[in-house]
Amino acid sequence: MPTFAAPVFLWGLLALPLVVLLHRIRVRRERREVAGSFLWRRARDAGARRPRMRPSILLLLQLLAVTGLSLAAAGPRWNLAGPPLRVLVIEASASMAARDGSTAPAAAELGDIGPGASRLDLARAVARRLAREGGPVAIVRGGAEPRLALPPSREMGAVADALDRLQAIDAETDPERTLRIARDVATAGGGAGAEIHWLSDRPPPSTAGVRVHVLAGTGANVGLTGFELVAGQAWLQVSSTFAAPLELPVEVRRGDQVAASTTLLVPARGEAAATFPVGEGPTSLQARIVPPAADVLALDDVAWAGSPRTFVAMDRGFAALERALGAIDGVQVRVTSAAAGQDADLRVLHGRLAQPPASGPTVLLPPRDASAVAATILSWDRADPLLRFVDLSELVVAHLDPAPFGEEEGWTTLIRGVREVAEAGTPDDAAEPGAAAGVAEPGAAGGEAGPDVRGGEAVPLLQRRDGPEGPVWRFAFHPVRGDLTLRPAFPTLVVNLVDAVRSEDRIALGSELPAGSSRDGSAVTVADEPGLYRAGGRTVHASLLDADATRLPGPGAFEQGAAEPADDDAMAVPTEASMRREIAPWLLGLVVALLLLEWWGWTGSARPWIPRGVGAGPQGDRAPR
Repeated sequence: MPTFAAPVFLWGLLALPLVVLLHRIRVRRERREVAGSFLWRRARDAGARRPRMRPSILLLLQLLAVTGLSLAAAGPRWNLAGPPLRVLVIEASASMAARDGSTAPAAAELGDIGPGASRLDLARAVARRLAREGGPVAIVRGGAEPRLALPPSREMGAVADALDRLQAIDAETDPERTLRIARDVATAGGGAGAEIHWLSDRPPPSTAGVRVHVLAGTGANVGLTGFELVAGQAWLQVSSTFAAPLELPVEVRRGDQVAASTTLLVPARGEAAATFPVGEGPTSLQARIVPPAADVLALDDVAWAGSPRTFVAMDRGFAALERALGAIDGVQVRVTSAAAGQDADLRVLHGRLAQPPASGPTVLLPPRDASAVAATILSWDRADPLLRFVDLSELVVAHLDPAPFGEEEGWTTLIRGVREVAEAGTPDDAAEPGAAAGVAEPGAAGGEAGPDVRGGEAVPLLQRRDGPEGPVWRFAFHPVRGDLTLRPAFPTLVVNLVDAVRSEDRIALGSELPAGSSRDGSAVTVADEPGLYRAGGRTVHASLLDADATRLPGPGAFEQGAAEPADDDAMAVPTEASMRREIAPWLLGLVVALLLLEWWGWTGSARPWIPRGVGAGPQGDRAPR
């Protein structure tokens, strides 16, 4: 199938009528001697007409020469292996959601992009046009985690579905990795070669073997680029690309209540910041601006900061644990018999060691009055976040008898100990933490001691299981029975436990979420808009807060050009030269041959090359040109 590297030169074919016109003008009347001129005068008076141009080989040669020259300049190629694979790299960064696609240079190629179309809408339109040209199409989604969104396919339905699934939400991008993936796909594209098309509002890191489609528009935007909550003060920053100053209404909300509001004067193409006293509260803060109507990006009009309080639900009172939790800022403890069904950041439940709950971070403790024997802690996983800075050396606990669990698949043992032969006593339910009655002195010391203790049995004392809804920890001993609650290790352990479930994480917009995540009660797999999400048993918030995205890259970024590729980089680009044949050299050779033939026919003695009357002198000889 023939293609053209520079099809604009095909406009040169419009010179063909001009060649014919010149030939018509060049035809001259022959001079002849006649006996009288009255017949000629009569013909002149009747309106003599210009003699008709007669076709000639000379005219044909000149028409062929002009045609060949135009085609050669257009760079024709003949693809011997069919249409090439087109690898379409489509960026899914947040700036691609800007609704100024109709002002981008690539929109001029289509002509049917209406106002209000986003840059991603323009990318979809360009991709559909390329797909309709035939051949297999692969789609690489660029963003924070670039991936192959569509393997090479000739099915237009599959291409349309892949394009419809794209969302412009990622706050971060990795263009280098995106281009590497595209080149890998193109290299494996098969015998027909491959074309890489870069559809983005940012230039590629390298232009070697890449056809760039400029999707950056000229729209203006204002948005939040910073929002933090520190010591009861909310700080926010706003950036603008508008050519004129703006009076921008801003408000900070806590839940349904407005905690603070003001109007910021944002300079032209500048920034403005403000600080509000908002105090402490149980929920995250939301900052919101009211942008002008010409604003083209909505993802940066709202942002989140802070965190809700960490809620701990307990099914039974545990004085030592309640005191330790109460000493941590932002922790709220609730004791209720319905703790197992509470929507809490952490649940502390008793007597459920064999059947842990299906969801949510949970601590499982044995009943305090259960039969137990003394056990000495031998080793613990110091690298685990729960046991960080926790010193359990020479600690004796009351291990359940019989043992509630052993080494099981899916559970990770964090603390191991050795059971003593003597049986531990059973203190009263209401007793405060203290040494358990009848607990024997440890037979071995040290957190790093081995399991070889005379007269004892090595057993797991604390295990963890990680699930989609959060971790579950189960204890084979109750902390109140023994001296754990009297040691500095206990409050440290509680702080580490709260840190493991504390709902204060800020995630990047566009981040993938673990299975079971939700927003407003609906299941989600990605943080596709600013807001609060429940993920892994924690409450997290996503915001754009990216100055580069808010400032919206424009067409000027492409004028500066992408980085020049290194030699090895250029060699990594798949080429189509082996599967295409250049026709331009052959056409140029043909043009030269035709011009030489035309020159020889004009200057030679062979009269049939020239139509009668062209260049004839008074005696029928050739007139000088």
